[in-house]
Amino acid sequence: MVVLLLLALAAATWFWRQRAPAPTRVVAVGLYQNAPKVYTDAAGRPAGLFVELIEAIARAEGWRLRHVDCEWARCLEMLAAGELDLMPDVAFTEERSRRFDFHAVSVASSWSQIYSRSDVQVRTVADLAGRRIAVLRGGVQEPYVARMLAEAYEAVAAGRADAMVTNSFSAARRAADYQLRETPLLFQASNLYFAATPGRHDALLARIDARLGEWRQQSDSIYFDALRRALSAPTTSASLPRWVGWLLAALGLSTLLLVAHGQLLRWRVAQRTAALVAAQQQARRALEDQQALLEGLVAQRTAELLSANRALEIARDEAEAATLTKSAFLANMSHEIRTPMNAIFGTMHLIRRAGVTPRQEAQLDIIRAAAQHLLGIIDDILDLSKIEAGKLAMEEAPVDLALLPTQVATMMAERAAEKGLHLMVDVEPLPLEPGQALLGDTTRLTQALLNYVSNAIKFTRQGRVTLRLRCVADQGDQLLVRFEVEDTGIGITPEAAARLFESFEQADSSTTRRYGGTGLGLAITRRLARMAGGDAGLHSAPGVGSTFWFTVCLKKGAAAPATAGPAAPEDAEQRLAQDFAGQRILLAEDEPVNRLVALELLDRTGLQVDTADDGEQAVQRAAATPYALILMDVQMPRLDGLEATRRIRRLPGHAATPIIAMTANAFSEDRQQCLDAGMSGFLSKPVQPERFYALLWQSLDGARHAGTAA
Repeated sequence: MVVLLLLALAAATWFWRQRAPAPTRVVAVGLYQNAPKVYTDAAGRPAGLFVELIEAIARAEGWRLRHVDCEWARCLEMLAAGELDLMPDVAFTEERSRRFDFHAVSVASSWSQIYSRSDVQVRTVADLAGRRIAVLRGGVQEPYVARMLAEAYEAVAAGRADAMVTNSFSAARRAADYQLRETPLLFQASNLYFAATPGRHDALLARIDARLGEWRQQSDSIYFDALRRALSAPTTSASLPRWVGWLLAALGLSTLLLVAHGQLLRWRVAQRTAALVAAQQQARRALEDQQALLEGLVAQRTAELLSANRALEIARDEAEAATLTKSAFLANMSHEIRTPMNAIFGTMHLIRRAGVTPRQEAQLDIIRAAAQHLLGIIDDILDLSKIEAGKLAMEEAPVDLALLPTQVATMMAERAAEKGLHLMVDVEPLPLEPGQALLGDTTRLTQALLNYVSNAIKFTRQGRVTLRLRCVADQGDQLLVRFEVEDTGIGITPEAAARLFESFEQADSSTTRRYGGTGLGLAITRRLARMAGGDAGLHSAPGVGSTFWFTVCLKKGAAAPATAGPAAPEDAEQRLAQDFAGQRILLAEDEPVNRLVALELLDRTGLQVDTADDGEQAVQRAAATPYALILMDVQMPRLDGLEATRRIRRLPGHAATPIIAMTANAFSEDRQQCLDAGMSGFLSKPVQPERFYALLWQSLDGARHAGTAA
């Protein structure tokens, strides 16, 4: 049996290093009283061969043990129910292998033996006839004797039994304490293990096998120390049984064999370790070389990326500077062009009002059309520049979308009639609740639609132009709507249509010469549509006609409240003379021609007009005179119109005086700056006389009603 034990130990040593350590966990271990294998010592601590080994394994594996006190039979029940993870000192049997899982490397070997009281002679099995024999409840010895359930040692010592069945480990330590002697009746040799709940702790049992296999190959390991302590009898005057000597001799021989085997393994391990160290050093050198190469490549790539990033930053800064320069240049050019254009439009109005012949009237129409065309080009270039710079913001204000096509048709009706074209409007009702409106930028939507209608009239010789409005999709809190302008004009080839929405592009060069135009209108329309969450395109057939469309996505909101301000009369100039003749107003304008034109426009209104050449004069005049209204240019020497307005608002009596901006700065942000400075109205140059008279009458009439209410 010793040889088999050694062979099992030798076989187990080859597997212990292959096992990975189990993860840290709490292991519940059964604790019952069966010294020297498992018991509680005098200090109340768990002790014994199995306890020492499992505690050493737990330290090596990083487990935390929780010992659970229980009787032997109860411990087995708890193990089967999963209330324990491990049960020590369990002999392997076929019946138990069906109830529990066992590890492979046994902790120790044992056998069963009958011990009797010193006054009972037992030499053969026949001597047990009629005797009372005590067995451990649930022990492997129980099937071999009568099913008697009692505490074995106490029962025999107290005379309640004549003999008992126990294992060799227990008897070696405890028989003398109860004055029992061994008999020659030995049976049921068995191996002792830790048992586990079936199917739940394979990894745990594997680590126990690994540690036991390792320790049983080392003569100075904790396994042999614990085994010697378990087999050492307690201090007593009684002599050791003969079989104990045999066992110790066998263990000594086994120890020598294990030591020799361990030395052989150490030599093999040393050889293998040396080979692994050499391979590891070679791999480390290769890894270091590869790492150095990679670091060099990374450093080179990093330098290239940093250089590229610096170049991109420089290019970005240059592009931003160029954009700012272009925007400033265009804004300045717009101001410089609009200023003389204001004089042109104003002078034409004055000439017409003075009376002209039909031929002169036609000549003035030519001048006006050319000036309007030039002004449209300026506006388109400025809009495109702002869009490209990302500075054009779409407003979100209530817009009467269903009325928009009709308004555009009204604006273009005269041009369509001149060519004999039928201008039609087809509007589909929008799915809006009562009191609900769509939020959008009326000015930009009108601009986009005007671009389409203007082109349709330009390229259509006869037939009709139709404006349509459709709801494409109701998306809950917003609508996707589609505007269309269909004509019966010359049509466009697919090749030309592909580039038509690009800046400064038209169908072909002959179109530019025959019909005119810059090719900016369609590009602006598409960009405006995309800014509003939509797109733009066309369907066309040469010689049949074209349908230009754009879509926008507009949020739903509350309808705008009705405005309570006074409506301008049709003949605002005449009404100014009737209602406000004699009232004194201030004109702040530094440009002499524009100042002269403005004075001529005001000549028939009956208003008394004072002038100021710059902002400082305007503030001085306002401080001395309670003007009914002030017309304020923005760009003036010494003090601009914005700061002059702020100072005038702080003067006594001018907190509510109407102050109207008259400026060649036509951007929406310019308008907002004027309103933020305290101005109450805004007129962009060139000033349209009708709009000029209407705004003056509305401002004066509003101030009059406000003064009456106060």
